[in-house]
Amino acid sequence: MSEEAKGNPIVVSIINLKGGVGKTTVAALLARYAARMNLNVLAVDLDPQANLSQALMTETITSSSWRTETLSCGAFQRLSAAIS
Repeated sequence: MSEEAKGNPIVVSIINLKGGVGKTTVAALLARYAARMNLNVLAVDLDPQANLSQALMTETITSSSWRTETLSCGAFQRLSAAIS
């Protein structure tokens, strides 16, 4: 990777109008691979079912309280604390 490209973010979008084509699976695998390569990863899950979010979380984070709670500022604060 060139010195010029090192500081620039890489944006990957996985988009398809059809369901069941593997968008979530591909997104989760790419995010995990990038994280294993010591890259900072931000995976944005715009699906109301939040399957990507659940796929990338550990069991500790995906407690029953997370699933029943609305995605509020408090939920993101707890997620941030659990990750760090």
